[in-house]
Amino acid sequence: MPQHNRRVQTSHGSALIQWCIAALPILLLGALAIELSHWHATRQRLAWEVQRAVQATSLSGGTTDSLKRHLQKNLPKDLQIPIRACITDNVATLLADFMDPGLSRRIGEPVIRHDHIPAQHQKAIAQGWPGGRGPRSHKTISQANQLNVVLSADYRARSPWVRQLIDPLTIKLTQQAIMQSHRRSMKDPCLRLN
Repeated sequence: MPQHNRRVQTSHGSALIQWCIAALPILLLGALAIELSHWHATRQRLAWEVQRAVQATSLSGGTTDSLKRHLQKNLPKDLQIPIRACITDNVATLLADFMDPGLSRRIGEPVIRHDHIPAQHQKAIAQGWPGGRGPRSHKTISQANQLNVVLSADYRARSPWVRQLIDPLTIKLTQQAIMQSHRRSMKDPCLRLN
């Protein structure tokens, strides 16, 4: 009988070790699932706030300074993560093709007029530009009045277990808005926050 008791005690210890070995991957998968859902929710909230900032930027000249100001103003504290945003349009070549001289003189800086798009397009075609595309930018006036922003943000995992596997995760977003103000030149097409 004493030998039978010894076997039972040994098997109890081995079952506990087996359970621990099986539980760790299950716990890690659970942590990954929670982290994935948090990353997705963060991405969706960030996309919403960036779209709001891009819309506001289209109302204020379409410059990186304006985009930075709107992002700093609108991003909630929990979304203030390292962000790099770039306005992908080459504004210098767009201004070379589509600058409105009269309006630019009145404003005091070179701008692309955001209204009377059909008349401006017809004028470009009358100048001999194929399809109304500018010779330098190869874009139409409608495309010149579209604000294109690419944003990447580094998201750090909250779980220390997950952080050992995948950290940081990069969130990449592309947002567009139709200019609601006259497009202005800018110094640097990219900005960094946080």
